[in-house]
Amino acid sequence: MIQPEYFFPIRISSYNTGALMIHAMRCADNYSFATSERPVIISVLKNITPKMFGPDNKIIDTEVEKALSAFNEESKNIIESTITHNDVALTGPLELDSLNIYDARCYKGFLTSRIGLLYKENGETKMFNGDAVIRMKNENTIDTVYRWVS
Repeated sequence: MIQPEYFFPIRISSYNTGALMIHAMRCADNYSFATSERPVIISVLKNITPKMFGPDNKIIDTEVEKALSAFNEESKNIIESTITHNDVALTGPLELDSLNIYDARCYKGFLTSRIGLLYKENGETKMFNGDAVIRMKNENTIDTVYRWVS
């Protein structure tokens, strides 16, 4: 939970750490889940001190910054290698319905989706099965879907 290299992608670590924190708090009898005015996140956030943040409200922790840079570089490499491989699965314009953000990544107008994505074509919802790198035309229109090269 305290190693920045495991912070990204945030959803993967959040599933495990959130459940672990709640379980630990329950085991320690340190938290009443019946207290509506004190949700878990409020208790956790009370331990974050203002000195952890700089004047622009960004976290000033070099380890976190390094981990985020490494994650962004990995995302860039995944997307660029997939685009270079050029295994086009779908071409748009298609309306994006939903995608899997468990291992969410983005880079220069491209998004990723693991396992599949839902899109609409001529008003009909369809599913692309598999891992994908998606070039977006705008925030809800798919231009091209590439099969993610691992």
